[in-house]
Amino acid sequence: MTLIRQGSDASFTGMVGGVVMCHRNGKTYLRRAPRYTKSSWTSHQKLHRSRFKEVNQFCNQFKYTLLRQIWNYVDPRTSGHSLFLKANLEAFSADGQVMDPLKVKVSTGELPLGPAMQVSRVEGQANQFMASWQKGLNGGYHMHDELMVVSKREDAYSDIYSTGLLRYQQGGTFELPGVPVNTTHLHLFFASKDRRDYSESVCFEV
Repeated sequence: MTLIRQGSDASFTGMVGGVVMCHRNGKTYLRRAPRYTKSSWTSHQKLHRSRFKEVNQFCNQFKYTLLRQIWNYVDPRTSGHSLFLKANLEAFSADGQVMDPLKVKVSTGELPLGPAMQVSRVEGQANQFMASWQKGLNGGYHMHDELMVVSKREDAYSDIYSTGLLRYQQGGTFELPGVPVNTTHLHLFFASKDRRDYSESVCFEV
């Protein structure tokens, strides 16, 4: 596609045929458009492209949940999608085909995560879990930070849910909506009372 600018400084920008035109510092530059074939990429580049594709698809499922509520506000200079993708690259194998749920980061932020956090199922209760953590050094307003959870089963992730547990309580039981008998992992993190600040998340296999 070629962009035509009209007026006294009329110019062309874009590609015509196999030639690319661009303008920089008052000068017009022409170059041949690159041509790519299957042999244009090294094996390492192919792995990276495959990994990036898989991670990008993984990130897209959180467009209206995690990204909208948390990651889009982390850094105004870049998109939440880019930050989320970068944070979760390490959770995928070199070719992107294998994901380690324990390395997935669903949240990030400046709030501290409760020290020595643990979570386990309540015996005999399919949708009840018990969480515990230590108080830590923070106090005041942040003692009312609320514990949030995102659950995973197979390849599906839930929305963000509030457990109803506050930081100062140092633990308690909570339920997930429905009967998540197939839940395999829980991602826990804290959110401020006004939902403007969050902590990093930690994942547990349950």
